[in-house]
Amino acid sequence: MDVESQYRRMAVVLRHSYLELERCLPAAILVSRRFAGRVRRDVRGNVVFPHFDRQGLCGYEIKNTGFTGFAAGGAKGLWFSHTKPDDRHLILAESAIDALSYATLFPDIADQARYASLGGKPNSQQPDLLKATMARLPEGSEIVAAFDADGAGRMLVELVRLAVAAVATQAGKTDLRFNVHLPAQEGEDWNQVLQEQSQRKEKPPGPGVPISGSSCIGNGS
Repeated sequence: MDVESQYRRMAVVLRHSYLELERCLPAAILVSRRFAGRVRRDVRGNVVFPHFDRQGLCGYEIKNTGFTGFAAGGAKGLWFSHTKPDDRHLILAESAIDALSYATLFPDIADQARYASLGGKPNSQQPDLLKATMARLPEGSEIVAAFDADGAGRMLVELVRLAVAAVATQAGKTDLRFNVHLPAQEGEDWNQVLQEQSQRKEKPPGPGVPISGSSCIGNGS
């Protein structure tokens, strides 16, 4: 109850310098129909990503420059985007920032994709939450494991692979497709890919050519 009370007092994020300047996430993605309201700001100015379980809000991730935390007294569930009945893709990422980055990098599928993240190393409850999420997908949907290109990311890939197999057996959803999409560079996550792409686009075109607007500076991870 305390976690929910704290969360309900937080403002919905429309703009945030940490997300835009350091993480290179465009403001448009934060206010899009897919993600609007799924990112909030606490009284200290930190970015907050709510986690949900079968009963509702169960905790939230807290992020800011050089800081990662979780709600005191809360438990990890899954962070979700909004969903639509005609969604045909479920993108699973390690963090909410990675999920938002993936949506920014691959806009062609974003209109028919829903997104979820685990918030790092999974706990004992999250595999069942993943299965329940997959079981609600429309027939013939694709599940994409979009984790980090490292050992921890590949462990999450196997966790999702097992969950897909279990849903096929237990819920009879044998038409679900499973794909793995990791960053090409070993050790990178999707936000690092986004930062690198954004910085290439914002590189000055040459000496003496003025550039207007703010730049994404990136922060590495």
